[in-house]
Amino acid sequence: MSDPVAILDLFAAVMLAVAVYCAARVILVRRMHRTLHYDVNAAHVLMGTAMAGMLAPSLKVLPNPAWETVFSVLALWFAWRSVTFIARRGVTGRSPDRVHGVSHYLTHLVMSCSMLYMYLAGVPASAERVVGMTMGPAPGTSDFVALPLFFIVVLCASAVWHIDALGRFTPDQVALASVGGEASGAGGGGGEGRWLAPRLEMGSHIAMCAAMAFMLALLL
Repeated sequence: MSDPVAILDLFAAVMLAVAVYCAARVILVRRMHRTLHYDVNAAHVLMGTAMAGMLAPSLKVLPNPAWETVFSVLALWFAWRSVTFIARRGVTGRSPDRVHGVSHYLTHLVMSCSMLYMYLAGVPASAERVVGMTMGPAPGTSDFVALPLFFIVVLCASAVWHIDALGRFTPDQVALASVGGEASGAGGGGGEGRWLAPRLEMGSHIAMCAAMAFMLALLL
């Protein structure tokens, strides 16, 4: 794994696997009589697919302007979800599933903004452009070092929190927390049953945070 191309290919494969897994979650959740946040899983599908294409150009499925539009819309969506959540339940409130708080949406807002930044900053970090696993700032972005650093800190903090919480989010514990949960609209899972594979979802989020932080670090 000392070969930078191999490291990029590994991250690309992991991101593609995360995208496929999250797409399967959205397709199968109602058949399994479970629940999840559709918007978050859809965002993971889009982010995983986009990052796989950044890391391995042969996997690119959309031109950069299209991805910029996608992540601009996602950023606006999660900003709106964060604002409405705070308005209804306050900063310390919990969602109807009694599991997630406003940080759930704010983190995905930061992730959407991180993706948008990477496209605007001139990534992809393709193997042909990476030498010794290091890149300088993209042209025109050298004055914005604080922004990717902020994204990296948030992503790392979210990954660490999810790793620490893995032991607390066993299926039985989530089922108990979700009893009596109401449907949460377009962003919710309909309240049909237990949360679908919570620790696998958290693992996917951890992998995505790690890959995104790695890609942002290449711009510093």
